[in-house]
Amino acid sequence: MGLFRVPVEVEITTAADPSSTTSPSRGQADFPFARGRCSVDVLFDKGGHILKSAEFHKEKKEWLYQLKHATDLADRADAVVALGKLKNDEEVVAALGDTLRTDKAWGVRATAADTLGQLDGVSASKLLLTALDSSDKPWVRSRVVSALGDFKDDAAVAAKLEAIANRTIPIVRVPPRCRRLAA
Repeated sequence: MGLFRVPVEVEITTAADPSSTTSPSRGQADFPFARGRCSVDVLFDKGGHILKSAEFHKEKKEWLYQLKHATDLADRADAVVALGKLKNDEEVVAALGDTLRTDKAWGVRATAADTLGQLDGVSASKLLLTALDSSDKPWVRSRVVSALGDFKDDAAVAAKLEAIANRTIPIVRVPPRCRRLAA
């Protein structure tokens, strides 16, 4: 198997400022820090432009920082998925709920809904129920409904899903003269 040399963008954020560097296309690169500064976050392949399989070992606080501050939606979505692996953590559930309500990218919000559904727990189901009533994007609402399906023993969730299933779709009546135009 051959090796490919591909330059990759690495963003290193310190408490003072973020700085983005494109690594040279060699096998290894060093990224020095100014004395007294330590990284708050490191994004390898900022924005996810390279087809790859990568595993990042970060602490919860680093994933939470990435979720809140990353500029590219791919990096925020990666943080959502990584945080979803941390079970029984109310801080994580709250952060995912905030992302579901406020992220500017609908795909990140939908991923947050999926992740909350996998986390289980009363607080996750409440956040999903709240998002169902407040989200105006149908593709996000669809994912919220799907995620709520994971809460099979929650009576409030079952009642809400049943109400959604029983809604009737209003019939739109087309005036006769418009029917002739459509034909």
